[in-house]
Amino acid sequence: MMRVRWATASMSSDFVMDDPSPGGDQPTTATPAGSTVISGGFRALAAMLGPAVASETSPMSEPPEQPAADPPPTLAWALLALALIAWGASLATREPTPQTAEAPVPADAGEPEPELPPLPPPPEALPEGLVDADVRAAPGQAAALADRLAAAGVNAALNATGGAAGSGLGLSEQARDASNGLLQPLCNVAIAGVDREDWPARVEEALDGCAEAEARGLFLPRTLGLGISAPPTPGAGPSLLGLDDPRLDRLFEAATRRDLPIVLEVGGPRSWFAPLEGNPDRPFLEAHPELHFHGERVDGLRWPSWEAVFAAFEARVRRHPEATFVVVGWAGAQEDLDRLEALLQAHAGLHLTLGAPRPAPEAVAALVRAHPERVLFGSGLVRTPDGFVVRGLTRDVDDVRRLYTEALEYAEALDLPADVARGVFGANARRGFRLQPAASQEVGAEESGAAADPGESARPEAAPTSPAAGAPAADSPATGTPTANAPTTAPTTTTPATGAPAAPRAPSPPPEPAPTEAIADAPPRPAEPPPTEAPEPAPEL
Repeated sequence: MMRVRWATASMSSDFVMDDPSPGGDQPTTATPAGSTVISGGFRALAAMLGPAVASETSPMSEPPEQPAADPPPTLAWALLALALIAWGASLATREPTPQTAEAPVPADAGEPEPELPPLPPPPEALPEGLVDADVRAAPGQAAALADRLAAAGVNAALNATGGAAGSGLGLSEQARDASNGLLQPLCNVAIAGVDREDWPARVEEALDGCAEAEARGLFLPRTLGLGISAPPTPGAGPSLLGLDDPRLDRLFEAATRRDLPIVLEVGGPRSWFAPLEGNPDRPFLEAHPELHFHGERVDGLRWPSWEAVFAAFEARVRRHPEATFVVVGWAGAQEDLDRLEALLQAHAGLHLTLGAPRPAPEAVAALVRAHPERVLFGSGLVRTPDGFVVRGLTRDVDDVRRLYTEALEYAEALDLPADVARGVFGANARRGFRLQPAASQEVGAEESGAAADPGESARPEAAPTSPAAGAPAADSPATGTPTANAPTTAPTTTTPATGAPAAPRAPSPPPEPAPTEAIADAPPRPAEPPPTEAPEPAPEL
């Protein structure tokens, strides 16, 4: 080892440095890059100082005299060497710069849904946009459903699982406002306790709450007839509460007085009531045993037959000639359209949904042409926490678009006149549920003879054709919850909704009765200047 001593007029320091062995026979040890810089800096310093270096045996000996002109350059070189040493030391001790880590993605976040362009509807058939009268959103899923409906070209939709007044319906109101009126709720009512003395008062209170929330109708799921136990009757054994049970008359009468459309989910296809052996729907029923209504139930009761369920539906409809009914999924009678035809002729307030399942186009086209104002479109689309359910299976978001594409293709196969198709896919639902599209009102203006206000918010139209008059549509959820896994082939609720307005929905003022029209849902926004050019027609599919 050697001791390097350098001195200036103001300071002196000692540094210990390696003394490399002559000949280089000793093994070389790897040193960090910063250490190499430091060692090299010491050697450079020793070489530049020259006479200022003394041997280790005489560390206190005085350095030889230097010419008067030498000190200034020596001091400058020494300071430069010290700066080099300090820089090398900083390299040796510096920690590696950490890589910028991306924010962790929550485990339950899932992949974001891809943005898909909207599907343009046929311009000659749907100038106001598509209305879906049969969708369902699990609690907390309404926003995701509304976004996907809008991307798929749906102008308005009715959520059958809107909830009961004081229990869930408030969230559906928030979803309606957040979607600018695109997703309109139906209301449900608790059915249990029909034998209690306070049942009539409870029904009136529930439907009043639906009216205050401006729900668009009353939805009753298939659990009424296939899931709710009937109160015990003297001299009779346990049974299920049927749709035609006289104790339910008060509920249907109260809804009719309020002019609320009653949306019914009735039974299912005949195959759901048949044994599994040889059943064409066996794979689906094995995957969804809750939709197989054959044989003995787990509580010891026996499932009713398909014929008994459909007969109860017929009896209920005939018992209320002034009510407005909308039955989804063909009431399970897609193989018996002649029975539906007879019921349509006997009851002027009965409406059907055109969705899944899809019977032969020829038979459906004949029924629609015979009753063009009594058929609505309803997809049966369900949104659950696991995703979208299409035909009983959870699919990706692109299948939602495909669902509506296939529906419009089926409509083309029916070869309906343009005005009939416009009614089925929008106008009938808006009229029946008192909904007015916000974006385009040319058709409504032509029909009413009044000028359309292009900036007007969505608001109710005239009430559906029904002798009963009353408050705005109110809804009350039933205790039975429609299964989220039910396919679109299964009967599902149907109720059309308003189109999405251009601006957030304005708060509703206290309703004022009108002599012949329904109560307004919201005041119109200030009218925007009319366009100077005629709007371009929507592109073809």
